[in-house]
Formats: sequence, structure tokens, C-alpha cells
Amino acid sequence: MATRRMQRRLFFDRLKTSQPAPGRPNGVPTFFMMPDANFSGPVSIPRVYDGKNKTFFFLGFQRLHEKKVAQVGAGVPSLAVRRGDFCQAGLNVIYDPASTRGGPGAWTRDALPGNVIPASRIDPVARKVLDADPCRQPNRAGSVTYTGSIDNYLADEFAKVILDDYNLRLDHQFNSNFKIHYSWTDNRYSGFQRPWNIRDDTPDFDHVAGNYSPSRNQLMSLGKTWVVSPTVVNDARAGYTRRGPNSR
Repeated sequence: MATRRMQRRLFFDRLKTSQPAPGRPNGVPTFFMMPDANFSGPVSIPRVYDGKNKTFFFLGFQRLHEKKVAQVGAGVPSLAVRRGDFCQAGLNVIYDPASTRGGPGAWTRDALPGNVIPASRIDPVARKVLDADPCRQPNRAGSVTYTGSIDNYLADEFAKVILDDYNLRLDHQFNSNFKIHYSWTDNRYSGFQRPWNIRDDTPDFDHVAGNYSPSRNQLMSLGKTWVVSPTVVNDARAGYTRRGPNSR
């Protein structure tokens, strides 16, 4: 296991992971561990069944538990855009939907004066979102595209990953020419994403980077190997895969 004091700082990182920061007085709890365990052998039930040289099992477990931070460039709305002011060079022209006129193939609209949306024209639902102000504040200049600001926020991308793997395999040999096997794999992923542009106290506004989507993947396989003759081998396998959300 690696503690945060053993986690090196990347070249472009401003802070050490152990250095106090607003909201993180003890630094970032960065660590990594990957414990695993395996157990295998012949299937043997005293006084019932002795599978020596015939029936074997394998059980395996592995967990990836990781917390780390990386500083990444992100884009958040500028303070002017949050007020409805799109006058910055490079942004799309905002047209007044109430000025729509014309007919099929000849619709026209007037641009809003100064490319600014009047406060009275902002939808009440949108106003509540703007009042909540869920996005983080820009902390560097960045640049502008026609859809808005990009790379104007240097974010701490805090990752929390928990991945559990379970494995089971059974083998049985009827004789030297015929044997069968069964395997089962269960993979469970925690699903914690890496929020960076939404404030910690407004997670409901983040449907992408902070989305919580745990998943579970299962794979089962059944097969047999039959040595028909020294020159002919028949091998057949059937598998089943299931992937879906996990409730944990």
C-alpha cells in the first residue's frame, strides 16, 4: 500500500498530495493497494468423495483499491456568461427567438443587442440553476471557442476506484481421453467517476464527470475436451456473459 506521502508530485501539479488545501486540511488521501488470494487443489470430501487426480478446483480473489489525484485542464462558464453576457469575441451570436419572422425557407431573427441576454428574458428554471451557480470559478485565462470557454480551470481530478474480481474454476477428468471444465468470473466496479468542474456541494448538477454508475460483469463458461484418436481432438465450449448496473 502506498500512502499519499509516498505519492510523487507530477511535473505540472501545483501542490503535493499531502499539502493542505481549501476543503482538504489533511491533503488528499492518496493510496493504492491490490490484495489478492488464491486457493486451489483436488476436490476431496472425507468418506464421501476423493477427487485426487480427477477433480480440481481453483478460487481466486483480487481487489484494486486506489485513491489518487491528478491536475487536469477543464472548462467552466466564465463569470460574464453566467450573467448572460456573450459579448466575448469568438462566441456564437445569440438571436432573439421572439423576433422570428418570415416563412418556409426564409426564417430570420434579430441578434440580441451586444450579444447579451437581458435578465428579464432568462427562463425561471434556468434562473434557478444560475442562482445555484454549481460550476466552479475560472482560475486561469484559458481560451474561447464558439460554444464557450475551454481550459480556463485547473482542476484536481480526484479518483476513487474499487474493483473486485472473483474467479472460480472446476475441472474433472473422466479418463485420459475425456475431461470437462466450468469457470465463473465476477467483476464488480465501484463506479465512482472523477468530478472536476462542479462544486462539491452541488453534485446533482454533474451528470458526466461526477456520475455514480457502479457496474457488474459476469462470465460463465462450460467446455469439454475429447481425444477421439491420436490425430482427432474434439473441443467444445459454451459461454454466457452478463453486464449490468450494480446496486452497491
